[in-house]
Amino acid sequence: PAGNANDVAGIITALQDLKTRLNAGDGEMLMGYGYDDSVMPGGRLLNRDDLDKAFPDNPVIVVHVSMHGAVLNSRAMKKFGISADTKTVEGGIVVRKPGTNEPYGLIMEMNYLPIFAALPKPGVEQQLKDLKEGQMIYAASGVTTAQEGATHLPEVELLERGASEGRLFIVVISYPLFTEMDSLFKTRTPADFGKYRHGLKLGGIKITVDGSPQGRTALFTTPYLEGGPSGEKDWYGNASFSQDVANQLLKRIYDLGLQSSFHANGDGAIDMLLKAHEFA
Repeated sequence: PAGNANDVAGIITALQDLKTRLNAGDGEMLMGYGYDDSVMPGGRLLNRDDLDKAFPDNPVIVVHVSMHGAVLNSRAMKKFGISADTKTVEGGIVVRKPGTNEPYGLIMEMNYLPIFAALPKPGVEQQLKDLKEGQMIYAASGVTTAQEGATHLPEVELLERGASEGRLFIVVISYPLFTEMDSLFKTRTPADFGKYRHGLKLGGIKITVDGSPQGRTALFTTPYLEGGPSGEKDWYGNASFSQDVANQLLKRIYDLGLQSSFHANGDGAIDMLLKAHEFA
């Protein structure tokens, strides 16, 4: 972790400083980023109770360094509909409080995707203005083409509007996420892919096969030395879906004549990808 937020107390202090700096009132959401459970001193992990004690009146989300999950406090869980009744979906992780079914804070992968999609964000007009700042990061380093590697539908629409308004001064290639395909193809066809329009191109469909090594959710063919995020033994990580789903998903993309890009961290996930490619 960067800075002083390198243990539970440091994380709490950083969030308290953030609340003070922003003059955030009760009920306003606080968000931090960079939590890495793999390097916490003595294995003392951040949990819901820590955040509840420090922030009883604010929803708090601390995003995992992998961007594949977050630790939520009770108010944040309520805001996003997370409870003891929440099921651990295929490809998902919900760390439970020992001896109970209560979520203990850390939620990852396919269970985290709906939370990620619902996170607060700036308005569309502000995001359009932010396109310049984002592009400048690339342009200042001499990079003239950027890939948007896992685009949700609202961001596809944002990029398309930005392009049509002449706001792109570098080339951007977008790969909409596989979870968005049904919605995407209601208003777009495969013929809309592979063509530049005002500096923007839809390049293909992004498939996320597994999670991250940092979060111990990347899928390997040998087990993690320290088990899984919830203390699982003989833990190999997890895939976002079954091999059969991977096969049919990639076949659908290939049958549409589209390119696909992949997130596959562990060797088990790479094996799945190669099998799906051979099938498709």
